[in-house]
Amino acid sequence: YLKGEAPGVKFGIPEQAAQLAGGLLPGELLMWLGWTTIGKSSVCVQWAWDVAVNQHKHVVIFTTETLRPQVRVKLVARHSRLEKFGLDRGLNTRDIRAGRLSTEEERALQAVLQDWKANPDYGKCDVVQVPENATVSSLGARLAAIDRRYHPDLVVIDYLQLLLPERARRESSDTSDQTGIVKAAKRLAATFGQGRGIPVASPWQTNRNGRLKMKESG
Repeated sequence: YLKGEAPGVKFGIPEQAAQLAGGLLPGELLMWLGWTTIGKSSVCVQWAWDVAVNQHKHVVIFTTETLRPQVRVKLVARHSRLEKFGLDRGLNTRDIRAGRLSTEEERALQAVLQDWKANPDYGKCDVVQVPENATVSSLGARLAAIDRRYHPDLVVIDYLQLLLPERARRESSDTSDQTGIVKAAKRLAATFGQGRGIPVASPWQTNRNGRLKMKESG
């Protein structure tokens, strides 16, 4: 605040920044709400990339549904769109995964990878594969270990719904379990780093009934 800027991380999408001025602050939990295949995870990847590259801050992405190499390919594809690589539309994620790049694109990919890994102006962007039967607490322990090496500025959990509720708090219904997971994520955001706090974001998938209720309520 003394520097004229709010702590935390800004949104890397102008339309999003206009709606949520100031970005996401330490201790806050943001849920990207939407139905399947609408692009929730892609928004999270874009945001993580922007925080690392344009804001020069550190990001940790916990991935559950998507494999770690696939998330890293998405980050590399996004990075390839920088003007300095000379690619009008960047590299296509599907082409990278399928090995369909031209000779020129292969050379560009090597330049993108080198810049992504070695540019000292960028913050760190670690992608962590979440093991089976993970809880918010187990992610918190992993994050604490990372914090001993460097202080993360943003945590993305893709996504909370695939985590298990804390054993001591498990109840009978799916709804109460999901509520408990969200509350645990909020506690992680607020108490991380001995009260230093950290912004936490996660996609949250709604079903058809949830979508209809959203439309009805505006």
